[in-house]
Amino acid sequence: MALKINNENFAEVKAQGLPTVIDFWATWCGPCRMVAPIIDELAEEYDGKVVIGKCDGYLFKCFKNIVISKFFFCWLVWV
Repeated sequence: MALKINNENFAEVKAQGLPTVIDFWATWCGPCRMVAPIIDELAEEYDGKVVIGKCDGYLFKCFKNIVISKFFFCWLVWV
């Protein structure tokens, strides 16, 4: 299952030194809910090699200088 990333643990996630992919989602976003199982599968498959996490985009305030690719309402971010 994908790691739940929030304001409190973001610095710790970055400090791990692994490539990190964050799925910014919203509860009202249908496409976000559709890709959620895929994100969880990827997190299990790449455990220990890549940090794959999910973050409620409305609650997250800590990101800047990050390359963002928008897919429908979902945001996949490579940190």
